[in-house]
Amino acid sequence: MRTNKRKIEKGKTPADTTQRAIRLVLNEGMAGNNIAKHFLIPQKTLHRYVVKAKSQKENNGEINLKRVGYFNWRNIFSKEQETVLADYL
Repeated sequence: MRTNKRKIEKGKTPADTTQRAIRLVLNEGMAGNNIAKHFLIPQKTLHRYVVKAKSQKENNGEINLKRVGYFNWRNIFSKEQETVLADYL
């Protein structure tokens, strides 16, 4: 079986770092491009998350992005199901 090795560092920003950057842009009114440089987040990515957070903030009053970064949409089993199946086998 082949193992795929990641060759780029794209999409590796932790969720808590992104949350802090979004809060600084929305609550403190700081410039997005300066915050993006400070937290080493691409400016367009930060902008996309800020727009998403603004719409959530208007709906329920708080900023909480549950998912940040890239996701594997082709999973058949969840992590818990995989561990149960691996233990069984």
